[in-house]
Amino acid sequence: MNNNRVMVDLGVERIIGVEKGKEKIAVEIKSFTSDSTIHAYYEALGQYIFYSDLLEFKESDRKLYLAIPTDAYERLQENDLIKMSLDWRSIRLVLINIKENRIVKWIR
Repeated sequence: MNNNRVMVDLGVERIIGVEKGKEKIAVEIKSFTSDSTIHAYYEALGQYIFYSDLLEFKESDRKLYLAIPTDAYERLQENDLIKMSLDWRSIRLVLINIKENRIVKWIR
């Protein structure tokens, strides 16, 4: 079976300012429900890099964000290697409060 279709979870536009106009983005949503924070990050990072590469070739004006729950972000920040990886790769994040179903913060 040959399946060459890849889909990112959500594509949206968000206004970043009157002077800058609109920024086209795509959001990859991850729940981080695994018992292992490192394993969940490893999987999310691999998908983020892959989708980011695809967007660079197909829609270079669209920027990719990784949406994660705020509690998952706090767990990631407890691990120095993961913090270093997030910074080094310049991962764009959307922090989400799952209980309130709202965006808490855009990072980068």
